[in-house]
Amino acid sequence: STAPSYQEAVVSTQSTGDSHTMDATSSPQDIETEYYASGTKYDTMTFSKTGGVLVTSSVTFGAHPIKTVNSTAVIDDANSFQFQYSVPFKRAEAQGSWFGCRAPAGKKVQCSAVMERSQVTVPYTQTWQSKSKGSCTWVVAGSFTRVQDSKLEQQIEEL
Repeated sequence: STAPSYQEAVVSTQSTGDSHTMDATSSPQDIETEYYASGTKYDTMTFSKTGGVLVTSSVTFGAHPIKTVNSTAVIDDANSFQFQYSVPFKRAEAQGSWFGCRAPAGKKVQCSAVMERSQVTVPYTQTWQSKSKGSCTWVVAGSFTRVQDSKLEQQIEEL
């Protein structure tokens, strides 16, 4: 088989996480605390088949996945995984970190531990070629979807 060719992409992003508010609006000095935040970083990839020849889901193929960089979908040349049609490829990694949260005197801040979740969906076409008859090819079409969380990070917002 050949690697899937990707066309236009749809990328969406959302934040999830734990928040702490520090209020030093009536304090003559800074107020600070530390907190521990944890979560699980998920990465799920699926090739859904929407057209072309009938291929059983047990057929495996290697492909470079799509990743998002600055809200744009690009091929991840650094990685290649074995996929099956309509069978999600999943990875999970525990994340945890201590964060410091400080509100300067006279200010109120919200400190949030977040993991950005991005979803990218791109249509693809994939051409398969017979090993015994090189002139015999067939096409599969569908969409590749990847839902991926970023590393746990802190965001600080003045309220």
